[in-house]
This record gives sequence, structure tokens and C-alpha cells, in this order.
Amino acid sequence: MKWLIKQFRRLLCWLRRIFKPKLWLHPRVPSSQNHIEQTVQGDSNQIIAHMSAATAINNLIQHFHLSPQDILALESFWKNWSQDTKLHFSPSLVIGGREQERDRIISWLQGSPEPLSLQAESPEEAIAFLAAVVHSLEDEERINVLPRAIVVNSAMAWRSLILSSDAPLILIPRFPEVQGIGQATKNEHHVFIPLGRTSSDKEHHLPRIRRDAAEKALRAMGFSRDSANKFATLARRSLSALRRKLAIAPNIQQPAWAKPQEAQVLLAPLLVSAWKDSCEGDREALARLSKMSYEMLKSHLVRWANEPDPPVRKVGDIWMIAAQEDAWRLLAKYLTNDYLQSFEDVAIDVLSELDPAFELPPEERYTASIYGKVLTRSGYIRGGIAETLALMATLSYEVSLSDNITSEDVAQTTIGLLMKKVKNNADLWASLAYQLPLLAEAAPDIFLNAVDTGLSRENPILVNLFQDRTSDTVLISSPHTGLLWALETLAWHPDYLSRAALNLARLTRLDPGGRFGNRPDTSLRDIFLCWYPNTTASLDSRLKVLDTIRRQEPEVASHLLLNLLPKHHSSVSPTHATKWRDWRLDTRTQITGEEYLKGTNAILDRLLSDAGTDAARWCSLISEIASMTDEQQESLLTHLERLEPNQFSSKERSQICDCLRRETTRHQDFPDAKWAMLTEQVQRLEQIYIHFEPDDLVDRHQWLFKYNIEWPGVQHNSWEEREKMGASQLGAMSIFTQDKWVYLE
Repeated sequence: MKWLIKQFRRLLCWLRRIFKPKLWLHPRVPSSQNHIEQTVQGDSNQIIAHMSAATAINNLIQHFHLSPQDILALESFWKNWSQDTKLHFSPSLVIGGREQERDRIISWLQGSPEPLSLQAESPEEAIAFLAAVVHSLEDEERINVLPRAIVVNSAMAWRSLILSSDAPLILIPRFPEVQGIGQATKNEHHVFIPLGRTSSDKEHHLPRIRRDAAEKALRAMGFSRDSANKFATLARRSLSALRRKLAIAPNIQQPAWAKPQEAQVLLAPLLVSAWKDSCEGDREALARLSKMSYEMLKSHLVRWANEPDPPVRKVGDIWMIAAQEDAWRLLAKYLTNDYLQSFEDVAIDVLSELDPAFELPPEERYTASIYGKVLTRSGYIRGGIAETLALMATLSYEVSLSDNITSEDVAQTTIGLLMKKVKNNADLWASLAYQLPLLAEAAPDIFLNAVDTGLSRENPILVNLFQDRTSDTVLISSPHTGLLWALETLAWHPDYLSRAALNLARLTRLDPGGRFGNRPDTSLRDIFLCWYPNTTASLDSRLKVLDTIRRQEPEVASHLLLNLLPKHHSSVSPTHATKWRDWRLDTRTQITGEEYLKGTNAILDRLLSDAGTDAARWCSLISEIASMTDEQQESLLTHLERLEPNQFSSKERSQICDCLRRETTRHQDFPDAKWAMLTEQVQRLEQIYIHFEPDDLVDRHQWLFKYNIEWPGVQHNSWEEREKMGASQLGAMSIFTQDKWVYLE
């Protein structure tokens, strides 16, 4: 009985709220006349404010005799819209850094009743943005707003709700040709008008999501750094495409432009991906592919660019596919052999064009556009075609073409023909520099074969790509960077690591040097670094590849292995990675301390094995001893103690002694430094030094007369040590042979 009375009182409060509302979101200051009335109504406000949106909707349906399909709570709309994906969309992702629009909606909610329109990619996206803003409000305000926010799906329900002046609602019409907005606001209803791209109202256009804000929101949703980075780019281009990409049931959401009768006009743009509208060469390529005039094609594209969930975008002078992977999955099935053959011809024609800028000296190439030394096609279409080739190879087994051919076959055939043109042409290699990573990703074996050929001759043509030596200008560029990026890309995959690394080793040997920091030896070091390897190959696989480099490029291998030893301070940046292939893991594998020690120990073992009787290699190892682990220091000291000095010439023994003395002095001068070796180990170095002192008296003492002599205490200006050094110098000067004074160089 008590429960029934309680429910009856709740119903009375609701009815009072329906028929005599005074307060909702922002109560007015009560006057003395109606203070009691508003206090009573305030109680009902608290009840309705805490009612669920579903309860509010049920009450409206019953009161106005509506169908459940006629109206929908904004909260229910948000749940349906945001939870269609594998990871639910968050309000922060949908707001996406568009704070100005968010603040405008909040001000509208807090102000007097009036209409507010918002144009997004589609009306649903506009409603989703409103819902995201409401869900971002503080708890108390959100609880007050949500029960009032109603999505109206039919004109009949709309007419019933706007004519009622009983309860101020937030009405969101979701049907065409909405009428009676003035009546709605007169009856104190807020009206939110969601618009799509076909609307002529550009004043309240919702801008695109900010990439940095999207990436932050995606990270908070649980995506890895790499996935968040990739999906943030897609979110900025098209939120609808991102929803399709992450949808629980991707095939359910099919846009109008993916239907057979509409898709044909989009196939040419799909294949080139991006182009410059004002570039005549780009326009001709599109006309060849589409088999229609560019103006006619453009008229179709303008239409689609203004439709909801558009497949293409135009930003300034640049046309682009809004979401390339999404569009490929939806449209590639309509590509026929004839269309693919046309694409192959156009791709080779565009990508094999020589860049006339290379006719100028490197220091003058930044002026190429002034002298008219420019490509007839833009960098956008060249890069776009290369991207398409990589995408075709990546999705070959996921997306079937209409005829009996795979998209990977098309990509490999196209790149194979292109590499034949590149084979003996250094200028074409240079012209393709910034497309090389994508071409390598599309056809790894074909690309590596071409690089093998370019490095195998007596005068390898790929050496000509190093063009950063001849000028001091900061505006110079060098095409060798594109080749390095391509090989770094391939090194991510275990199957291509060996060939990519070996080619980088050859390039290291051939590198003439230059001003750029991008060098092949740096790429090698970053790929094999034990604590941050830029490859998914296992440690054992990496060591096998290093052994291959040791056999074929021993000097390069020695320098590389030294760089892989432990360092007190070291830094690395991720190497160039794939655009489409999932060769780099979303979550980087954590390198354990055990694996790191295993790797660096194996590298030291190889260095010790390869040192032999090469004094320079032993000196390099001695200079690295302070950074090694205790176990590694012990191993190096043991090998030095076992070395037989007679294997080396007097000059080589003197060279080794110089290195030992330098290292010993450094530790004796700074015994309290964090990097300093234990006293016992320093003493062992001293004994090894004595063991290696040359028999020739001149070679033994000439170090005393060198500039910046290494003597313990000299760096600290110790007068006592300086006196000792002077006495040693005087003693050495008394050395003579065959009754002659010896001249010490």
C-alpha cells in the first residue's frame, strides 16, 4: 500500500510538471506571490530531473498517445550510435577538439528557447555531436538535460509535442521538411535542427575533428599508440568511415555511393587517391582512367563531396579520397580487367617521368619552380598512385576483384615494369625517391631485386643518390633518404630483414658522406639496437643477419657491432614503417633485461672473435669498456690478458698502449664517477698495459711528448703529478742509439 501511494505521488508530480512547468534547467528567481507554488513545482523538478530518459519517453508516449517508433530519447540514440563499434565511441572522440561548437551548444542549452541548427557530414552525426556535448556536461546539469532531449522521428509526433506548452523540451526533428519551429520555441521548447552536407546552411557548419584531440581520445578508449595514430587520421577525414572500420558488423553500414549504379564514377579517383585540381597533367590522368572528360568527372565529384558520408573531399586545390582503405573495400569489387590495365598504363606513365629539377646542381634545386624545372604531374597524384599500389597488395586477400585476378598481381606487375625502367637510370631512381617506401611495401621482392642490381656493379648507380656533399645551403635535399626509408620499411618484416640490412651495409661502405644525418650506418644501428629493435624479427634471427653482414661486409659489421654495445647514454627514433601492411606491431614487444644482456653478450663475443690481431679493433673495444656490464668487462679483460703481444708490431703495440693508458687515466682521474670501473679492474688494465709496452725504447716513450698527454692527475692540475711527468720526459730524452740523439716524433 505504501508503495502504491508513493508511486501515485510520483505520478501527480509528473502531471503537475507536464501541465504547469516553471523550472527545468535554470529556475527563475521566485517572486513573493508565487514562491509557494514554485517551491512545490521545484520538488517535482527534482523528481523529473532524476527520472531516467526511458521513463520520460514512456510518459510522453502515454500522454500524447504516440507510437514507440515516433520518438527516441537522446540518451538511447547515443547508446545505439556509439556502441555499434568494437570499442564504444567516447564523447571526447566525437567532440574531437571542436570546443567552439561545444561551447555554442552549451550556451544554447542554458539560454532562452530558440532553434539551433548544426550541419555535419550527416544529420545523424550532428545529433551524435549534440549527444556527446550533453554527456560531457557536469553530472547535475547532464541529469537535468537528458530526460528532456527527445529525437522526433515523425511529423505527427512533432505536431503533438510542439503544440503542448506544458513541458519545455529539447526537440530534435529527424524527418524532412520540418514545420512549426516558431510554434515550438513560442511554447518554450529548444529546437535542435540536425543537417547533412546537402543543406545550404553553411553558417553553422561543424568543422572536421582535430587529429591530436582524436588521437588522445582513442588512446583513452584503449587503443595502442600506433592504432590511435592511424585511426585519428581516419577520424579527421571521415567519422563515418572510422565507424565502418571499427563496426561490429561492418557490412551493415553501406553508403549510397557504394551502390553499383553510383560506384563507376568513383573508380578513377579511387585508383589515384589524390590529385591537384589545377594541374593539367593530373587532370589528363583522371580523364584517361575514367574515360570521360575531366569536367564531367568533376561535376560528379562535386555532387558526392556534398553528400552525407562523402567518398571524396576537396581541400583547397587538392582532391582526395576521404578514407582510402574504406573506399577500397567498398568499391574495388567493381574494377574490371580493362580498368586495371588502364591504371597500370597510367601509373607507369606518371611514375616514370623524370624530374627536371635534377638537371640543376643540388644547391640550385630549390629554385626549380622558378626556372620551370618541374614535373608535369603533381606530387599528390604520384604519391597517391604509390599508396594505391601498396594498398592493393595489402588487401589482396581480403578484397576480391570482379575478374579472375588479384590486386596484388596488378601491383607487382606494375612495379615490375617500373623497376625495369629504373634499372640503369640513376635520375629515375632519384625522381622516385619519395615514392620508394610505398613501392617497396607493395612489392618487396621486386624492389629488393632492383636494389641488388643497383648496388652490384663496379660503379653502382645508387651511389649517385647521395647528393648532400656539394653545398652548404640548408635548402638542399638528397634522394638517398627515400632509399633508406624504403629499406628501413622492409626491415620490419623478418622475411626481408636480411636482404634489406645487407643492402644498407653495402650502402654504408659506398657512402661518400654528406651533411644529412640520414646515413645508412645510422639506419642499420637503429634496426638492430638491442634495447629498441626496429624490426619484428627475433633476437636469434637478428644475430644470424648480423653474422651474414660480418661475412660479406666485415668492416661495416665491426663498426655496427660496436654501436650496438651497451652505452651510458643512447637515443633512438622509430625507423620508417609501412603505410598499410601490419608489419610493425601495434604494441611494441617489451625487451626484457635477460634478452638485452643475451643480445649484447652475443655481440661482444662476435667482436672479440673478429678482433684477431687488428690493433684498431682492440682499441675500439677498450674505449667501450666503461659502458659494458661487469660480466662483459670481465670477458674483455680476460681476452686482453690472453693476447700475445708478439703477434703485433711495435707500432701496433704502442697504439694499443695508448688506448689502455687513456682509459686507465680516465678512471684514475674520476674514481667516484658513476661510470668509473672498480679499482681492481683498473689495475688489471694497468698490468695489461705493462704487458703490451713495446720493446723498442723510442716507441715505448714517445707518448710522453705528445700533445694532451694522458697522465693521472694532470687534468686536475696536480703539481706533484706534473713534476713526475717532467721527470719521465727528462729520462726519456736521455735515450740514444748508436751515439746519436733520437728524434722523437
